[in-house]
Amino acid sequence: WNSLWARRLQQETANNIDLTFRKFKGNFGFTANLFYNDINDYYHQQNTGYVFDEHTHELVKDDHEGHEEEHEDALKVYQFNTEDAKLYGFEFDSHYQINNNMMVKVFADSITAKLDDDSYIPRIPANKVGTSFELQNQNWDFDMTVTHHLSQDKLAQYETKTDAYTLVDFGFSYYLEALGTDSTVFIRANNLTDELGFVHNSFIKDQAPLPGRNFTLGIRGYF
Repeated sequence: WNSLWARRLQQETANNIDLTFRKFKGNFGFTANLFYNDINDYYHQQNTGYVFDEHTHELVKDDHEGHEEEHEDALKVYQFNTEDAKLYGFEFDSHYQINNNMMVKVFADSITAKLDDDSYIPRIPANKVGTSFELQNQNWDFDMTVTHHLSQDKLAQYETKTDAYTLVDFGFSYYLEALGTDSTVFIRANNLTDELGFVHNSFIKDQAPLPGRNFTLGIRGYF
């Protein structure tokens, strides 16, 4: 079966355009980046639609309409390909300094990735948008970030849709001057709302969702 999918892979070459706009002066600032990549022989890994059954040592068609239990332990078979492709999108990050202690940030990014036959490239991250709030004092600081990952329904063959999800994270740090060293006590909480989320660009997204609500408490010192 190796000869069935054997292909001669070509060297990847690309012509890229990147436009970046920045503003840092004053209380409001931003960075906006637009990009367009025209790639010849884009190197990527695609699902063949087959699985390898380790019990029978055979390749079988991955049937999504039934018989899932029959091959539930089988390994999906992927193939490396090179095809012409176009990737384009934007990244945006902005901040507003409310006063000496408080800052608000807004960020977003988006990418579209297609092969020349107008099909989508597999495992492309979903678009996201978010905001964060930072509060700083002489001895402590606090931050909270809310990130919304949009659903990913621009799918390659044999991919499945990834639903949208929102993550809420926060952190608090307190600086210990009494120890005479640069030490910090900190606590972080990730996925505060215990959201069920899946990473679209993971090969095992359905088997390994993002961690649920979790906390980290620690002390950090520099000597």
